[in-house]
Amino acid sequence: MGIKIESIVQFTNLAVGVPVALPHGLVNPPRNLVPDLLVPNEGGFQVTADDIDITVTRLADDSPDAVDVWASSWHTMRREFGSTQPQPGIQPDGSLVPQPFVINQGVSQAAEAAVSGKITASVAQVLPAAADTKLTFDVTDYDFGGIVNIGLDRFVIVTAGRYSVEARYGTQSVGANHVQRLSIAINGILVKATQTLTSIAGRGVTVVFASDFDLAVGDFLEVFALLNTGASTLTGLRESMFAVHSNF
Repeated sequence: MGIKIESIVQFTNLAVGVPVALPHGLVNPPRNLVPDLLVPNEGGFQVTADDIDITVTRLADDSPDAVDVWASSWHTMRREFGSTQPQPGIQPDGSLVPQPFVINQGVSQAAEAAVSGKITASVAQVLPAAADTKLTFDVTDYDFGGIVNIGLDRFVIVTAGRYSVEARYGTQSVGANHVQRLSIAINGILVKATQTLTSIAGRGVTVVFASDFDLAVGDFLEVFALLNTGASTLTGLRESMFAVHSNF
C-alpha cells in the first residue's frame, strides 16, 4: 500500500441529525493517518474524523443533503509550505493526534440552526380550570436541526448540551385573583414553572417563562398551562409561543 496523504470523500442522501461515516483512506504505511485538515465544500455540517473514517452530520433542513469533504495530512502541508519541524498535533514519530482542524464547520446560521426552534399558535385554545393542560401549537416559525415535532407540540433534543427555553401564553378579561401558571415539562414531568396573579377583574394576563436546562439526546420538552378559572388563550401579538435555543 502506498502513501495517500489527501482525499475527497463524497457524502450523499444525508438526513438531518443522522451521522454518516465513510473511509478516507489516508495512509503512511504502516500507519493509518488521522487527517488534520478537513474542508467540506458546503457549510451546515458537523465534520469529524479518526484514522479510518470521516463522519458527517447534516445539521439543518436548509443544509444540502450532500457534501464533499477534502481531507489532508500534515505530510501534504509540509510539502506545500516547506515546514521542517513537527507541527502542532504531530507526535515525534510522525503520527497525528486525532484532533483535525475543520474549515467551514457548521458555520453561522446552520450551526445555530441545528439546535434552535420556535413554534407558535395561530388558533385560540380553550383551557379548563384546575388542570395542567398542554399548550398546542400549529405554526413552526423556524426549526434548525429537526428538533420540532409540531404534531405532538414539543421539541425533541438531538444534540446534548445546555439550552435556553422560553414560553408564554396569554388570556383576556379574567376575574380578580385569577391564578395563571406556565410549566415546562421534560419527558412528561413538570420540572419548573412561573405564575401570575391578577388583582383586578377584566384584566388580561400573559405569563412568560425563561430558564436554562441541561438536556440529553432524546429529551422532549412541552409546555403546560394551569388556571384556577377556565379561559381561552390569545392570538395575534400575544399568541402562545414556545422556543428552544442552544447555549453552546
